[in-house]
Amino acid sequence: MYEEKKRFQNKIAESRFSLAVTAILCLLIWIVGGLAITSSGWDMDSIITQPTSIWSNPVLITLPCLILSTYLMVELNNANILIRIFSRMVSCTFLIMMTMATFQYTNINAAIVTLCTVIAYTTAFHSYQDSQSAGWVYYSFLSIGIASIFFIQIVFFLPLMWFLLASKLYALSIRSFCASLLGLVTPYWFLVGYDAATGQMDAFISHFTAIAEFSPLFDYSMLSIQQFVTGGFIILCALIGTIHYLRTRQHDRIRTQMFYEIFVINNAATILFMILQPQHFQLLLGIAITNTAPLIAHFIALTQTKWTNLLSELLLLLTLFITIINLWELSLNF
Repeated sequence: MYEEKKRFQNKIAESRFSLAVTAILCLLIWIVGGLAITSSGWDMDSIITQPTSIWSNPVLITLPCLILSTYLMVELNNANILIRIFSRMVSCTFLIMMTMATFQYTNINAAIVTLCTVIAYTTAFHSYQDSQSAGWVYYSFLSIGIASIFFIQIVFFLPLMWFLLASKLYALSIRSFCASLLGLVTPYWFLVGYDAATGQMDAFISHFTAIAEFSPLFDYSMLSIQQFVTGGFIILCALIGTIHYLRTRQHDRIRTQMFYEIFVINNAATILFMILQPQHFQLLLGIAITNTAPLIAHFIALTQTKWTNLLSELLLLLTLFITIINLWELSLNF
């Protein structure tokens, strides 16, 4: 009986060791990046004389955020069967792209926003076709509320989120809408109490007035070459994954199609936001990667022609090249 040939991309995508190998390699890169960022070099003398100096490295916060985000991406894939064969590509591509952007290692806000985005998806997808699942909707919007403390402009996505909740998840009702509002404001109950107790109410007010602050459109002068190239690569992967999915979506279940359409629509909005307002590039990049990872993973795992295999290998080489360049620049900057 004729059996379709498994190419390099398929062997990688279906391997049970792909995530473990990817995690080890990415962890080594993060360790190198962390050592480059730490001005003291983590020498034993400084650790003994100043034990708290080890916590001055932001990687000690951003790396755990990435580990938890990757674990939740695994759960997101397993719980919703985003790829119709056994594959760890969703979490692998997410981990690889997050590791590639070495300039994000020091951005704690971006790491938290990315983690909150993954949590929002993980919880929101539980509400599929259940207008009474106010609890899951609350948790999803609670994570968005937490993210807004670190990136207030994420509230621009709220109308789109409510639209997708109604049109793709079929979970919007009066009850779930109220739960979403409650989830959004819950973090601010604690924040306003803290600011009032410490006399920082001006900071609380200015946090919301920042929504109206816009830089000139298409002002890419604030981006480094590394950020520009990395962002361009993520957009390229998003285009490849989106085109592939739109051409082959009929092979997936209706439920899976709805989830991927959420990724596609949110990704388009995120990339458009990134293009219009590059000042928010780093905070938006993690959101774009979260949306792009399932799309490009779908392409790598479920195509097996000679040309798609060649393209997958090319993307892998580009990822390796960009990671090395970004890591080199990171070591020069610290």
